[in-house]
Amino acid sequence: MHSYELTQTITELMQLLDESPLLQSLTSIASLHSSTEGAINQLLEALNNEQLVSSRLKVVRDELSRSIGQLNNLEGRKIFADLYHFENRLTEIRKSLRTLVGNSLSPVLIELEEFSKRYEAFLRKPFYPEANSLLTSARSLLMSIKTGRDLLAELQEAVEPERDIDERHETISLLLYSTLRYRDILTKMKALDVIYEELCHLMNVSPTVYPLKVIKIETGSLWLNLFGESRIVKLLISLMESAVIFLYRNYTNEGKLSYIPKKLESIDSILSLSQKLEDYGIDSSTIKENLQKSAVIISSQLNDLLLGEPTIKINGVTHSIQQALQDKFLAESRKLMLESGTEQEGQEKT
Repeated sequence: MHSYELTQTITELMQLLDESPLLQSLTSIASLHSSTEGAINQLLEALNNEQLVSSRLKVVRDELSRSIGQLNNLEGRKIFADLYHFENRLTEIRKSLRTLVGNSLSPVLIELEEFSKRYEAFLRKPFYPEANSLLTSARSLLMSIKTGRDLLAELQEAVEPERDIDERHETISLLLYSTLRYRDILTKMKALDVIYEELCHLMNVSPTVYPLKVIKIETGSLWLNLFGESRIVKLLISLMESAVIFLYRNYTNEGKLSYIPKKLESIDSILSLSQKLEDYGIDSSTIKENLQKSAVIISSQLNDLLLGEPTIKINGVTHSIQQALQDKFLAESRKLMLESGTEQEGQEKT
């Protein structure tokens, strides 16, 4: 599992611990605990004073009676549904993190089961002992959830430390699931860098002053987490998304797969490159010659970057060809990449 996927899993679990509807019910129940606990402690302190015992016992009864009234107003069916969903999601996500968190989240599951038992017991017998046990259990469960949440926050910081990136820069996260060979990894990283530099030239941005920099790179499948000049990165992301849509939409069951064409007019119809430059204040008519040359390079490099990838994740958004077509897409992509490699070798020899 990449750090990216690991971070996503941790974030998903943290959101569960932060935003589950169960938390609202637990908080409501646990909020009753402090007043009843205070009344019970005052009663215990008065056990050696018979004159105080009677009055403080009445306070305990009043507090527990008030708590029972509020507990009876809760929607039991909804609480059990939220418990069931929370426990299932926690168990499911926890499996992905077992090697990292071990049994650290087990107390949450233990307290969940205990709370469920205490709530069932209260619904059967809504009396003082059952109510007090339920309040105590709700508080213990909330405390274990908070402890688990704090642990996950520390783990997330260790896996993916925050990087201070100013407003002049933008991040790009690119996950290519099918890139396994060393040669392909180098080809795709080079392609991304070449596209970035071509866009810099078109937008009059110095790639020396604003180079594409690495936050993290991981292989297995290829994950690139990078940052560069803000407008260039946004344009780069937009071009990649348009290119992916073209490649996937133009693939058919017959196995017909086309390159992104290299003529400016065709590229504009697919990627809207000229229009996107205009949107950033670049008059494309004044750089037409440079634009034509850059468009050829950009389209070629987009082919190198994206071909052979039936599933791609760009800044957290997944783009994927239909599952049934993925094997055909991969096979056809390898064929086209081999043909492209042969063509380039021939050009180099001449």
